[in-house]
Formats: sequence, C-alpha cells, structure tokens
Amino acid sequence: DDYAFLADGLVALHAATGDPRWLASARALADRMLSDFEGPEGAGFYLSAGNGDLFTRPRVLADNVRPSGNAVALRVLRDLSMMTGQARYREAAARTEHALGALFEAAPEATGTALRALTMGPQLPAPPLDETAAAPERPSLTLDQLPTGRDFVSGELVRSGTPETLRLRLQIQEGWHVNANPASLDFLIPTRIEAVDRGRKIEVRYPGGAPYHPRFSLEPLSVYEGEVEIELGSERAVESGATFDVTFQACDESSCLPPETVRLRAP
Repeated sequence: DDYAFLADGLVALHAATGDPRWLASARALADRMLSDFEGPEGAGFYLSAGNGDLFTRPRVLADNVRPSGNAVALRVLRDLSMMTGQARYREAAARTEHALGALFEAAPEATGTALRALTMGPQLPAPPLDETAAAPERPSLTLDQLPTGRDFVSGELVRSGTPETLRLRLQIQEGWHVNANPASLDFLIPTRIEAVDRGRKIEVRYPGGAPYHPRFSLEPLSVYEGEVEIELGSERAVESGATFDVTFQACDESSCLPPETVRLRAP
C-alpha cells in the first residue's frame, strides 16, 4: 500500500508540474512494487513481500476507510502505461484488474477507487508554469458530440424466410458487442425487444450468444457480435406498422456506453 500510495502521489506531482523526476521516482516505486509484492497471475498485490516469515500473505482488494492498495496500484499502473507507453505497465494493470474482477460483481460498492481508475483518463502532464502566458483553452465535448451506442450498433425490422418471419436484424461494428438475452450477470443489461402497444403479446426468440471473456469477469459472458437476427413472429403474426422498442448497451473491450432504447416499425 505504501508503494502504491506514494507512487500515486508522485504521478500526480508529475501531472501538475511536468517535472520528469517525479515520473522517474513513480516508475522506480512501481517497479519495486511489482517485483516484491505482486502475486501469481490474477492474485493482485499482497501486503508483505514474498520472502517474509509470515505463515500467510494478506492482501486487501476492497476499499474501506481508505482506498484499497490494489485499486490505487491499478490507477498507478494505468497512468504509467499511458504516460510512458510501456507494455509492462499495461499488462500489469490488466492483471490487477483481473484480480479485482470478482469483487466488481460481488461487492461493487467496495470498488469505487478501482472503478474510477478504469473510467478516468490518465493524469496528463501539465506544461511548465509560465506566469506571463495565458492558460491554453481546453477543448470540451458537447452532449451531441459524445459517442452513443447508435454510432456502433444499427438495427432494422425485416421479413424473411419460409414461412415469412418478422426479424430484428442487428449490425454491430467490429470490436463492439451487446449483451445477449438472457444476460450472463444480474447487473448486465440484456438486448430486449418489447411491443410499444403493451397489450400486444408477441413471441421473441432470442438466439444464443457468442462467448466473450472480459477482464472483469471470471467466466465468459454471452454476447451478440457482428450481424445478429432475432425472430419476433412467423406467418405475418405481426401486422405491418406495428412498433417495437429495442433496448441494448454497446460495449467494447474496455468500457460500456449508456444503454439506449430505439423505436422501430415493422414493414
């Protein structure tokens, strides 16, 4: 914990001042933390070095009265990876994220520091201070410029097959996926089709998903990728003009966009 917290402070100093000595010190501490305290693949960091006399090596993954040392180590390693471009820090961050994976599912309220580390960008170094120069304007994104799931997932209702069947055809860009129905975990949002007319009874036959193994999960998830068709009814059981709400959440290997609901009309 001491190595992780001090390295985190040094990274922040480097980001605030642009002074390379703080970054060099942070890297030295991170390297020592990796060599002395990291456990086997997926174990995270222990509180004691491996050559001690303790009969067990304790480790702390959850936030408590202070942030978890493993979560702070994750933030440090992600920042160092992005600041230096070093693959070894990126790979170590992925291992630490995997160690925290079960906790994200079992006790998400105890993972605030780790979740913040995964969702925040790097602490970018500031330019040298110059009192005579005006502070540069930072570009910002407006709400309509932020990416949405519709940028990566499109869908249409089509009729095809014999007998003729109404289908939702999803086109999902490479590198992205949506959760299958049913979703693999309780907190995941499944792809769902519902009739806008709540009195309408419509059978939806969701296909099985493809296995996908993200770093935060101990088991593969079931997802839809590429082109997927979902059957809504056969033999024109759904008349032309009927409307449906399609809910989905687009995700890539590192993050998920907010879930969206789009309205489609049957041809």
